[in-house]
Amino acid sequence: MKFENIFIHKKPIIGVVRLLPLAGYPKFPGTDKVIKTALQDIYKLEKAGFDGVLVDNHSHPHVVKATEKMKNCFTKVMKELVKKSLIPLGVQVLLNDPEASLLIAKESGAKFIRTDFFVDKMKTEYGIMEIHPDKLMKYKKKIKANGVALFADVQVKHAVMLEKKSLVQSVRGAISWGADGVIVTGSWTGIAPSISKIKKVKKEASKANIPVLVGSGFSQENAATILKIVDGVLVGTAVRKGSRIDYKKAADLIKKNLIIKKEGKMISSELEGPKLVDLEKVAQVEQMKDFLGNQGVKNPEFLVSGHMNLSWQGDYGGQPVVCQFGPNLSGYTLSSEQIEGYGYFDPMKYKKAQAVCSEASKAGVPCPQIIKAGFHSGFSRAWNICEVAPGQNLEELWEEMPHSGKVALCAQIGAAVAKIHSIHPATYGQEVILPGSWYRTWLEKVFSNLEAMGIYKKEELEIMKGEVVPQFLAGYLLPFLTTVHGDILQKNFFVEKKKGNYHISGIIDWETAGLGNPWADIILGAWWISGEYGGDKSLYTATLDGYSNALTDTSLSLSLKQAQEMNPYLDLFWYLNILWVRPLMGDYSQVDRRKKMVEKILKELT
Repeated sequence: MKFENIFIHKKPIIGVVRLLPLAGYPKFPGTDKVIKTALQDIYKLEKAGFDGVLVDNHSHPHVVKATEKMKNCFTKVMKELVKKSLIPLGVQVLLNDPEASLLIAKESGAKFIRTDFFVDKMKTEYGIMEIHPDKLMKYKKKIKANGVALFADVQVKHAVMLEKKSLVQSVRGAISWGADGVIVTGSWTGIAPSISKIKKVKKEASKANIPVLVGSGFSQENAATILKIVDGVLVGTAVRKGSRIDYKKAADLIKKNLIIKKEGKMISSELEGPKLVDLEKVAQVEQMKDFLGNQGVKNPEFLVSGHMNLSWQGDYGGQPVVCQFGPNLSGYTLSSEQIEGYGYFDPMKYKKAQAVCSEASKAGVPCPQIIKAGFHSGFSRAWNICEVAPGQNLEELWEEMPHSGKVALCAQIGAAVAKIHSIHPATYGQEVILPGSWYRTWLEKVFSNLEAMGIYKKEELEIMKGEVVPQFLAGYLLPFLTTVHGDILQKNFFVEKKKGNYHISGIIDWETAGLGNPWADIILGAWWISGEYGGDKSLYTATLDGYSNALTDTSLSLSLKQAQEMNPYLDLFWYLNILWVRPLMGDYSQVDRRKKMVEKILKELT
C-alpha cells in the first residue's frame, strides 16, 4: 500500500503506543486491560490530532521472537484497536519479528508495520539481529499481506553494524527489497538523527520516490528543521509520561507542527499538509493588519488559524485584545441561500455575537465583551475586536487536573450553560421559531448540501430522511428553542484557581451563538468534554446535573437517560452538518473519518 494512501495528511505525525505485557509475560494483566489501556492512549493521540499510531510491545523481559501465545494475544488486541480507532494503525512485534508483525497486521486490518532490521546485520544487547529480506518478502506474499505497507529502519538505533556498508547502500538495499518507506534514527531513544544523515537518506530515497520517516528524537524544538526534509515522523518518548501517552505533550507537539506549516504557507502560499482553510487568501494577511491598525489596534500580530477563523492579537485603548476574521465568503460552489443560516458563514455573525455576549454578561455568564464587530466587503470577511479572557485555557490544564477537580468544573460548566439558555432570544432581536419547523428546515438544507457537494448520493440519504429524522422529531423535541453557545469544549473555557479550586473566568468563541436547541448544546457539550469516544460517564453526568440544577425554567431539565437516548441523534446531525461545511472550504481531510462515524451511529439507531 502506498504511503499517501494510508495517511490523510502529508508529512504525517505517527504516535507510538506501547502495549502492556501480553499473554506469556509474568505481568500480563489480561487481554481486556491491554485493550482498554491501549485505546486510552490512541484516543489521546486522535484527540491531539495525530495522523496514525504504531502499536508495539517492547515489554520485559525481552524476547527476540514472539511465541504463539503472544501472537494470538497481540492479534486479538489489534483487531479491537483497529475496529475502534479512527486513524490508521501499524504493528511492530518486538524488535526482530517482522513476520509476526505482517501476520498480525493482515489479520487485524492494520495498515503498516515497522521493522527495525531489514537489510542490515547488526549487534544488539539481545544478540545479533539479521533479517533475510528475500524470505520476509516471500512470506508477505504467501500470507497475502500485499495491502500492508512495510516501513524499514536503516542502520537503526541501539545497534552496531556488523557489515562494511554505507548508509546509502543500506537505503538502496531496503528499497530494492520492497520497503514502502525508510526510517532513519539517531543513536539512541530520544536522540534525533543528524540533519546530514537525514538529508543523505532522503536524497537516495527520493530517486525511487520512497518516503523517509524519522524514527527517534522528534520534538517541538527540532520539528521545524526535520519536517522541512522528511515525509513523516514516528513519535514515542516525546509524547509519553512514563510508558503512557501524555495528552498535553501530544497536543503541544501537533500545535507546533501546525504553526510550522502555517508559517510555511504564509511565506510560500503552498497548500501542503493539512489545509488550514482560513489561509486560502494569503495575500489578505497584510490587508487585515492594515485594517486592524485603522480600527485602532496597535501592534497587531497574527496569532493562529482556528477552526474557520484567523486570530490576531494586539492592543486597543491600552488593553490587550484578540481580533478575529471569519472565513472568506466569496467564491463558493454553493449559493448564499444554501449556506445561509450556518453560523460560520453569516457575514454578521460577530455583530450577533456582540449582542449575545452583552446579554450573557447581564445573566451572570463570564464572557469577554466584543468591543467592535462588522463585515468587511473588501476581503469578504466578518471581523471583531474582543477583550482577552482572564485566566488559563482549560484545555491546557485538563489532562493535569485531578479527577475530582474535573467533576467540580464540569458542574460549573453545566451551570454556566444553563444561564446562557435562560437568555430569551427576543432580547437581542431574534424571532422565536417552533422547534419542529426549525429542525425540518435545517435538516433539509443539510441533506441538500451533502448531495450538492457530492458527499452522499441521494439514495444514501434516504434512510436518514425516512427513518432517523422522523424518530427524532417524534420523540425528542424540546418545548422551545432558546439562546445557545454552540461549541461547549474545554478550549472555549478559561479558569482561575482560587483557594485550591478552579473557577470559570471566561467563555469565548460566541460566533455561532444564538437561537438553537438547548438540549443539543448541553448534551453534545457534555459528550465532548467527557471524552466523547467511550468518555468518562462521571464527567458527562456532572455536566448535565450542573445544568439541570441551575435552570430557572425546569421544562428544559434533562435526566441522564434522556440525554443518553438523544446523544446519538444529535451526534449524527453534527457530523452530517460538518461533513458539507469543511469540504465547502476546500478541506476534505476528515470526510472519510466522519462518514465512518455516521455509519457507526446509524447502526446504533437503526
